[in-house]
Amino acid sequence: MNNIKNEELDFIKDNFLKFGAKYCEEKLNIKRDRINYIARNILNLGKLDKKIYGKIVSDAKSNFYKNKNSYKVDHQQFIDVNSKEVAYLLGLIWADGNIFEFKNKNKRNTQISLVTEDIENIIPVFKKTGDWGRCDRSRVGKKPSTSFSNFNPHLANYLISKGYKSKSHKSACEIIKTIPEELKRFWFRGLFDGDGCLYVDKQNRTNLSISSSYGQDWTYMENLFKKLNIKYKINKLISKTGRSSCICVRNKLGCKSFLDYIYDGFEIDHIGLKRKYHKYKNTNFNKKVNQHK
Repeated sequence: MNNIKNEELDFIKDNFLKFGAKYCEEKLNIKRDRINYIARNILNLGKLDKKIYGKIVSDAKSNFYKNKNSYKVDHQQFIDVNSKEVAYLLGLIWADGNIFEFKNKNKRNTQISLVTEDIENIIPVFKKTGDWGRCDRSRVGKKPSTSFSNFNPHLANYLISKGYKSKSHKSACEIIKTIPEELKRFWFRGLFDGDGCLYVDKQNRTNLSISSSYGQDWTYMENLFKKLNIKYKINKLISKTGRSSCICVRNKLGCKSFLDYIYDGFEIDHIGLKRKYHKYKNTNFNKKVNQHK
């Protein structure tokens, strides 16, 4: 092997089958194509069946990503939750997030999409948790929207295990259990920013609702409302445009109790959508206000 040192050959022998060409490329600063060529020769890989060789390469690649978190958003912070920003994003992802799966199991996309004007408020939250990819979109007749996404499959797989892929009919109790008590309000703040609504109706009644799919299991919200001693009602709706459900609070004391809980400390942490916080602070519950989401 021209221009290849013995110690470099030894390194490829010891590590190619374990962690693959990418790992060897980073450690030796040798182009990946050349490493593959060397490995096939010194390890006699060229004689293997294509399927067997492909399985070896796939396993090595998987080991590489397991042993080195090379993703721009670290999944471990979402498993061992200890920051306000992560707790908030977990709630927001439950409300407005999606997880996209691909044939390649090493490829998963966790994505959050919001109106651009809103998402600008929480860019610091994304930056605090890693380097998320951004995509802006403009469509005729609709407000500009922005998506933040990352392709860390370990994060996506973890969220799937906690019900995020089947959240249309599952409860969020499993993910909420993983969040320390002092950070739980940030999860519910993220949820409210995505799916919550506050308004006073024509009868001058204060209303607060969180909307979801028709089959939503509302246990996680029921648990919180009972803890805060808030009266609530679950409505299931069927219309020409589809089916949905919502959990509603229709008294000002209950609304205020929930909003006081989720917005405690907002003036210090500034995590979340400002327009919803200002609506909460400025609402006179004795007069009619416009509905919003």
